[in-house]
Amino acid sequence: MTSGTTSQNPGLIFSIRKLLDSRFFNIVIMVLILLGAVTVGLTTYSGIVARWGGIIEVVDGIIIAVFCVEIVLRILSEGKKPWRYFLDGWNLFDFIIVGVCLLPIHNNAVVVLRLFRLLRVLRIFRALPKLRMIVRGIVKSMSSVGYVAALLAVHFYIFAVIGVSVFAKADPAHFGHLGPAFLTLFQVITLENWPDVMAPVKAVHPLGGVLFFVAFIISGTMVVMNLFVGVIVGGMSEAIQEAREETGKDAENNDELMASIRVMEKELARFKECLPCREHKQ
Repeated sequence: MTSGTTSQNPGLIFSIRKLLDSRFFNIVIMVLILLGAVTVGLTTYSGIVARWGGIIEVVDGIIIAVFCVEIVLRILSEGKKPWRYFLDGWNLFDFIIVGVCLLPIHNNAVVVLRLFRLLRVLRIFRALPKLRMIVRGIVKSMSSVGYVAALLAVHFYIFAVIGVSVFAKADPAHFGHLGPAFLTLFQVITLENWPDVMAPVKAVHPLGGVLFFVAFIISGTMVVMNLFVGVIVGGMSEAIQEAREETGKDAENNDELMASIRVMEKELARFKECLPCREHKQ
């Protein structure tokens, strides 16, 4: 009954949307998310749990209750089409996290319970639009990142085979076979103590060792890794463009809602004007 009344009341829907979009409401949600993260951290201290465990449970219950109310309001804000709430990826993300936190888990399963509560911290992505945009950009770039990762894998394989073939006798600890060679190259590409890794090879192969490591670092760190950065930046640009388009669509929806409210107000005004005329006739 309430859902039907809400879907037929544009003024109420507009008020709910205005509340959900308000700065105060979003700050409250963000504070509750951070407070939930703090309570999860506090549960790792047995002394605090023994003394304040009951209060922590109450705070957790209040936080979950507010999150449930938020979800209900967001569903009601869709008016006659509540299923549109689940068409948004972030809404579905929030719904799953809150739903998981509501699962009946016995208090003895401390680790599982703590992990489920920790999931609520992920809702910070929803509360901070710019952070949400970064995550969306990274997700969008995943397909292209796969190709760059394949290129990096080929790059590693070529240099690992060369290293094992040429430097196995000079440095068997790092280039004895492909396994340690891959691990060594991974350490080198992070630029972590790479001169120390190069030292045994350089002692036996002064020129070849230097050329090998310099070529790998230049081609790996300065070329392939920059490709990762470029792909992610491109994905973020697409995410920013989509966010702008979605903002425009939301503005259009709000304009339509306001237009329907104005029409209803005009009809109500006409109805009020007609009432005295009818009473006079009677």
